[in-house]
Amino acid sequence: MQLSYKAPCSKLVNLENIWFQLSKVACNIKCKHCYLDCHQDTRKRNFLPAEKITDAFKLDLPNLRMVYLTGGEPFLHPKINEIIRFCLKKSDVTICTNGTLVNEKKIKVLKTIEAAFLHKICFKFSLDHYMEGRNDEYRGVGVFKKVVNAIKLANRYNIPFSIVCVNLKNEDETLVRKGFSELFQKLGIVYKEEYIKVIPLLKMGTYSKYYNISDKTNTVTYEDLIDFDMEILDCKTSRVISSDGIYSCPALVNDPRGRLGEKLEDSSRNVYLETQTCYDCVNRQDGLFG
Repeated sequence: MQLSYKAPCSKLVNLENIWFQLSKVACNIKCKHCYLDCHQDTRKRNFLPAEKITDAFKLDLPNLRMVYLTGGEPFLHPKINEIIRFCLKKSDVTICTNGTLVNEKKIKVLKTIEAAFLHKICFKFSLDHYMEGRNDEYRGVGVFKKVVNAIKLANRYNIPFSIVCVNLKNEDETLVRKGFSELFQKLGIVYKEEYIKVIPLLKMGTYSKYYNISDKTNTVTYEDLIDFDMEILDCKTSRVISSDGIYSCPALVNDPRGRLGEKLEDSSRNVYLETQTCYDCVNRQDGLFG
């Protein structure tokens, strides 16, 4: 009888995407479903040192396609403009933000920074429902209006953007996309399918505290990978640089199972698909973040 479980392995092929977790768990809002258990503590220890970013770019990264700036809330980082400027020298930059700190003044600053480089800035906004009440139930009163305003500003200033929608109520994805299409129509924005990334609820972090999660954890089996295209997994092409090491996935930066080493050049190329998040990726047959 087999007494131990050995998870299937995903191996890094090309490092095409680097995620810098600028604010480890510092955020200006408190979402009930936050998978990282973020809070409003903005002390220095919660921010990625700038040298971690410069050190990463000392490496030869011939396949780099995108730099993602994430958190917490990346716009809380005291050196955010300097970091964006540095990263634009190397790659296009996607800022993963809750959108509540994006105003016209900030947009104009970003456009000024971008104008000095060949690479572009993109936004990835978090908006969990096309209805204000459904979104704010989890993200906080007033958040929906602020994010919608940020979307309108991005569109007006020709900054590419997409929306990450956590499917909080496990609604039919076709209906969710239809709802966003109608919202975009009201905003006078041309809707495209690729604007919306619908992901499942990750039952960890703050969510597990609010709802006392005791569900059985699912694990990836070798049978799950039969006829499965491994290339869609984020961990095949991405790494996350956090203040305390290198991780395989943005969702696992608080999970020791996701930690791959101290430095990018020394981190493991192997990722064992042993978490519920890994199962969610495989089960959806779609990367959660990229």
